[in-house]
Amino acid sequence: GGSTTINSYNDIEIFRQRCQASSVMLCQIAMWNPSIFRKEGLLQLDTVIRRDMFNLLDAYKLGDTERDTHRIKLRHKMMLDFNLLTNHENTIDICPMTSGEIIEKGAKFIRSNYTSCDTPKSALNSYCIKEKLKRPIYRTEEMKPQRIFRTILELDNKRYTTTTWEKNKQQAEQGAAMVCLNSIGIDHLRLKYANR
Repeated sequence: GGSTTINSYNDIEIFRQRCQASSVMLCQIAMWNPSIFRKEGLLQLDTVIRRDMFNLLDAYKLGDTERDTHRIKLRHKMMLDFNLLTNHENTIDICPMTSGEIIEKGAKFIRSNYTSCDTPKSALNSYCIKEKLKRPIYRTEEMKPQRIFRTILELDNKRYTTTTWEKNKQQAEQGAAMVCLNSIGIDHLRLKYANR
């Protein structure tokens, strides 16, 4: 809860003492300007990016780091400076999807569209039985304090997830199952109505 009060290295210690904690974990302020950890004081963002983060950043991370200072113009200028406009497009062609990567698509599980027996998870389980595959493994992560969930589903050495976070674990699992079914070419909605 100190992201609004911590603006320098000295503020970290003041915050720690005020909370009577043995240590302090910084997330947002460190993301906005990683030089917060310098005892000598903060550096300008462009200096931090050029000196410390050039090899680590992509276009998305640059957007996070710059926060809200001249958002569009600065982002475009940084992307041009670091040649990220063309590099980002080229990496899609250079780096094909491997089994270790996650297939991520937009999918939203709407409970009212399904009965308890006709869900994406049940359709995927039926597919696994039919194809003699091991059952899918669901790993759900929770983002606190928002209490939102995202599931990564693993099936046949491939991983699938949604682009969005869900309000509960069950919806996150169903969404991941929808992505998996879509990726392997199964229309679970058509399957649902064909079974009636």
